[in-house]
Amino acid sequence: MAQTYPGHTILGLAFVGPAGKAHAQANPSADMSLCLPSALAALRDELLALIEDLRKHTPMERLIAIAKETEKDRWDIESLLARIDPKPMSK
Repeated sequence: MAQTYPGHTILGLAFVGPAGKAHAQANPSADMSLCLPSALAALRDELLALIEDLRKHTPMERLIAIAKETEKDRWDIESLLARIDPKPMSK
């Protein structure tokens, strides 16, 4: 990825699964991480609650509310990745 897209920031590969350790014969790269299903579910629940709140607005109010919400840094990909709290798979 870094060779193909040199101008982009590579955030790595996050697997979703239960906590655990890589097998002794595994060789995960430093860019591989693990996030717990509960962290991803919490993000999902927050997004669904936001959608439910937005649905209560009139169409014009909804457009304004969506514009304001999406300007927030918490919806940047880096912030989303930090919120799922990935743990490195390699040591």
